[in-house]
Amino acid sequence: MTASLGFVACGGSDDDPGGNNGGSSGSGGSGGSGGTAGTGGTGGGNSETNPTCGGETSCTLPPERDTTGTAPSGGAKTFAMSKLFLGDTKRDGTASVTAWQDYGYNLDGIVSNRNGSNHCAPQPGSNPAQIKTDGPGGIDNSFGANLLPIILSLAADAGDRVNESIAEGDFTVMIHNDSLGTEANQTPISGALYGGSKLGAVPRFDGTDVWPATYELLNDGDITKPKVTFPTAYVTNGIWVSGSAATVSLSLSISGFTLDLAITNAIITADISDPNNVKNGLIAGVLNTEALIDALRNIAGSLDPSLCSGTTFEGIAQQIRGASDLMADGTNGDSSKACNGISIALGFEAKPVILGDAAAPAEPGEDQCE
Repeated sequence: MTASLGFVACGGSDDDPGGNNGGSSGSGGSGGSGGTAGTGGTGGGNSETNPTCGGETSCTLPPERDTTGTAPSGGAKTFAMSKLFLGDTKRDGTASVTAWQDYGYNLDGIVSNRNGSNHCAPQPGSNPAQIKTDGPGGIDNSFGANLLPIILSLAADAGDRVNESIAEGDFTVMIHNDSLGTEANQTPISGALYGGSKLGAVPRFDGTDVWPATYELLNDGDITKPKVTFPTAYVTNGIWVSGSAATVSLSLSISGFTLDLAITNAIITADISDPNNVKNGLIAGVLNTEALIDALRNIAGSLDPSLCSGTTFEGIAQQIRGASDLMADGTNGDSSKACNGISIALGFEAKPVILGDAAAPAEPGEDQCE
C-alpha cells in the first residue's frame, strides 16, 4: 500500500475562530485543555442538557486574538508540514486508543456527554453513548474516535505510510505568510494555504527546499492567487491561528486510489515559537457524511463496479454514517435532526521551506460509479 496526502480544493471566509463559542480558549494547537466531558460509554442513562461554552463551562478553543498584538515585522515565511498525526498515536509516537482526544477543538459550542439531550440524533445502528461523548473541553473528533479504528483495521500502518510519503518528498501542505515576525503577538497576518506537489528529491527541511505548489489549489494556476487564504490570521503567545475558517479538501491516496476528505469550517493552529520547528499543529473541521460516503463509493467501484451500489457497500456506508456526531454545517443541539457531519482533527509538525512555482495540473480522475 502506498499513501499520500495533500490539499486539492479550497474556500475560505473571514470568520474568527478565536472564542467563537465563548468560554476559555484551549492551549494553542495541542488541545485537551479544560472541559468536563468524559471518555465515552456503552449504555444509556438519565437525560440531561449538555452545557454550552461560556460561564463556568471551559471549552477547548483556539487562542483568541490579542488585541494588543502588533503588525508582523518580518518578511515572507512558509512552513511545510513534515509530519502528520492521524489520531492513533500521541505526538511523541506512543500508540493509544484515546490519542484522538489530543487533537481537535470544540466545534459545536457544547460539551456533550453520553446522556446529553441537546444533541443531533445519532444515525441508526450507531452507539449513541460513544457518538455523543466529546473529548476534554468538548473536543470534537469523531474521525479519530470512530472512523480511524475502521481504517486501521484495513491498513494498520496508514499513518506510517503517509509520513513516509512526506519524508520522500511526494507531497506536503504549506502555510505561507506574506509577512511574519518573531513577536509573540502579531495581528493581522495575511496568510494562505498551498498544496505541496512532488518535490523531486528527498526534502532537507532546513529552510532551503524550494517546494512547487499544487496547481489545483491556485486560481488559474497563478502562484500569487491561492484559493485558500487567511486574511485575518494572527499569532497569540507564539501560536499561529488561521483566523478565517476555510473549506479544504485533503486527498488521501491508498493503493493507487484517492480518497478526498473535504473539511469544512476548518481551523488551523500551530506553535511557531521556534520557526525552525513548528509543533503542536492542528487542522480541525467537519466532514459531510454523505460526501465522504460518495468518495469511498468511487474507490470501492474502482475495485469492483458491483460495489457502486448494493448491500455490500451499503453496510460500509452505514458504519460511516454511524460516526456522524454533529451537523454538516458544524452546528449541534437539535435532537429532531439526524447528525449528518463527522468532526475531524489531524495533528502536524512543520519546517521552513521556500514556496516554489506552480506545478503542472494533475490528470483528472475517473468517476467509476457515474
